[in-house]
Amino acid sequence: TSSPDDRAFVEAAAILGLRLVSTQPDPDDNETRRLIIEYRLTEATTDSSEEPVTRLEYLVDAVLEFDSLRKRMTVMARHPDGTFNIHSKGAESSMLEPEACSGSNSRIRTMALDRATDFALGGLRTLVFATRQLSAEEYYQLLSEHRAALCLLGNARSQALKASRLKIESGLEVLGVTGVEDKLQTGVKECLEDLRNAGIQVWVLTGDKEETAVTVSQAAGHFPERMALLRITECSDYEAVAYQIFQHLSGLDAREEQRRLQERRRKKNNFTLDYEPPLIVQKAYGPSMEEVDEVIMTAVEVEEDEQSKNRLKDFKNLSCLRKRLIGFVTPQQEGKKVLRKPNRRGRFKKASIVELVHVGLAGRCNDSPVTAAIGDGGNDVSMLLQANVGIGIYGKEGCEAARAADYAISQFQDLRRLILVHGQLSYHRISMTIGLFYQKCVVLVTTQIALAFYTGFSANSWYSNNHFILFNLTLTAIPVLLFGIFEHHLTDEQLLQHPRLYRLVSSNSSPCV
Repeated sequence: TSSPDDRAFVEAAAILGLRLVSTQPDPDDNETRRLIIEYRLTEATTDSSEEPVTRLEYLVDAVLEFDSLRKRMTVMARHPDGTFNIHSKGAESSMLEPEACSGSNSRIRTMALDRATDFALGGLRTLVFATRQLSAEEYYQLLSEHRAALCLLGNARSQALKASRLKIESGLEVLGVTGVEDKLQTGVKECLEDLRNAGIQVWVLTGDKEETAVTVSQAAGHFPERMALLRITECSDYEAVAYQIFQHLSGLDAREEQRRLQERRRKKNNFTLDYEPPLIVQKAYGPSMEEVDEVIMTAVEVEEDEQSKNRLKDFKNLSCLRKRLIGFVTPQQEGKKVLRKPNRRGRFKKASIVELVHVGLAGRCNDSPVTAAIGDGGNDVSMLLQANVGIGIYGKEGCEAARAADYAISQFQDLRRLILVHGQLSYHRISMTIGLFYQKCVVLVTTQIALAFYTGFSANSWYSNNHFILFNLTLTAIPVLLFGIFEHHLTDEQLLQHPRLYRLVSSNSSPCV
């Protein structure tokens, strides 16, 4: 199956007695698929060894595949009872829009949204199902318009398909909401904890509902219990996003400043009031945390603070920082190449975020940050190709990500060994091998230089011609290569038990030193 949801639906249908027997092209229309379904009436009898079976034949005339803009999948099908129907499934954010589900009243839509939220808070993957029954004339008219749009080319094709899909996926009636459990794999929580201890910053990119993403992140230990979450949602443009981020960061800085001042005042045990004119440092912002008042420092305290001059300089540059931050995420500024892609092609959003990390953090580091992307679905391929290292997981959604990645693993917990053991060993082996190659060449040349002083700078050579030829080729290359292949500066158990050793890799240090 293409997703855990589809597999769950197929298994549930089998339990209820529905089984797909075959699917083949319709002899009368090659664009129509004929689905044969067996319905076993298991509840009809319990004594008979042969259960009564009913064969149902459905004709699927069109399939509107899922995409990240519509967030839904739709089929046009003719039922065995002679009715003409449109069936759709997708995310509640798109399925429960008034235009899409105008066949259901607002009360039904509200109930469906509440149930989807409850499922999401439980960590379930939610889907909303809707349907619409048409007359034969309206059905064939929509079908002909859709097939005609598929025959067009270029921009005319995309515009015609958009108009056709809008007509087909409107006026639907909500059938229900499903919640499918997608359990975390074994060892995910421990793996993420070790990666954080190794100094690796972990980002979670998902298209799930917000509540589902938060619940799963908490279950995986990515969000500790006492962590305050800053939710940046419902922003209509880039500047609104940038402004919210700036407010949150300013609030965190102000809170830290207040804690530092309170701690310093507590140590000095000085409760006298100073009549110097107050200097306002920064006003705190930030929802989902307790409100923080203005942090006030007197001029005397500013003079006593060793870092006050730099801090005042930073505060004067807050307006410049805000302009830079907003300019970075505005398409017309530095972030143009990074953030234009999500607006056009939703499947490239994850790749754009990886590129955003490269561009945004390049100024804070000597070099561009090294990123590793992990995914198991076809929509993760672009992200895997964009990152410095792509790691694919053989999952329930196929092997497309594993085939496109640099490395392939069977489970997420294998990432721990791949990075902490193989990653650190590879770094150590390559660096030591390169150093040994330089060292043996330096030894060869140094001997010749020393001989030149001893022989009065004559043309004599310490080595024969054959020695020169074989020195790098066989005499010294093979031992160094064997060292680079089999060297273990630490055991695998030591590297796994002490993830902090991986921090030495980022600082270009060796654990042996």
